[in-house]
Amino acid sequence: MVFAKIILKFCFLIFTMPCLVLAQTNTTVEIPTVDPKPKKKQSRVQIRKEDTTQVPRTSPASGDPIMTEMPGTPHPGPAPSTPVIPTAPLPPVMEEPGKDLGISQKARALHTWYAGLESSIFDLVIPNKLGVVVGWQKAMGHAYEFEYLKGSVGLPGPLEKFGNVTEDRFTWIRRSYFHTNSFNLFYGLHLNRFESHVGSAILNRVTGGQSVDLLALESWGSTIGIGNRWVMGERVSLGIDWITYAQPLIITRSQSELFNAANDSSDSNDLKSGFNYVKKFPRISIFKVQLGFLF
Repeated sequence: MVFAKIILKFCFLIFTMPCLVLAQTNTTVEIPTVDPKPKKKQSRVQIRKEDTTQVPRTSPASGDPIMTEMPGTPHPGPAPSTPVIPTAPLPPVMEEPGKDLGISQKARALHTWYAGLESSIFDLVIPNKLGVVVGWQKAMGHAYEFEYLKGSVGLPGPLEKFGNVTEDRFTWIRRSYFHTNSFNLFYGLHLNRFESHVGSAILNRVTGGQSVDLLALESWGSTIGIGNRWVMGERVSLGIDWITYAQPLIITRSQSELFNAANDSSDSNDLKSGFNYVKKFPRISIFKVQLGFLF
């Protein structure tokens, strides 16, 4: 009997010993530890919602694309722009005056005023006119001029009865060069004064000794012509107006007391026809020469 109890205790120990060992290995005791260095407080970090990328998907009903978002795929986003630093505008590039131009064009670009003398040998009605010219060059391509010419001569032929005839012409023109070196077209207005002092022989015969010795005509008209103007050196200007056409348009003065005082109707008619001829006849000049100075 005693032997049986010993055997039962031995079997109990055999079966309970592994369980006690296993229970001791799984049981741990947590002992709190103290960190000698205090931890720093973590800074607040702004958590941004994760970007999503839209993925096209086709609707089975209509066939239209439907945009869906796929989480976890960030948008490419716009490229970071480089800051633009404002800069001061650059000054315009100033080219040298008259660069790549002719000599006369350079002179017109550098000088504003010019003045000179004129000679119009082949001029109607009175030839051999002399005068002066003053010009203002507003730009390289055109200029404005004032011209004065005067001539005096005794006319032969049917106009000899006029005796000594004097003609003055005042002209205001614009001269355009059309981007050329010297060639130009000019046009404008003119005022023409024509006076005739009748010789004593015809005066005594026509008027019977009366003191009438003057015919006067004043008219306004248009002027047009072509020419060339060159510059020699830097300031000397030589110009030639090849042809100038000045047509009287408006008669502002016509003094003809001589016709009323004439005793002979034939002489009176000759004087009237000659005077009418002078009124309507255009003033034409050919090869008018100008010599001037730029300043």
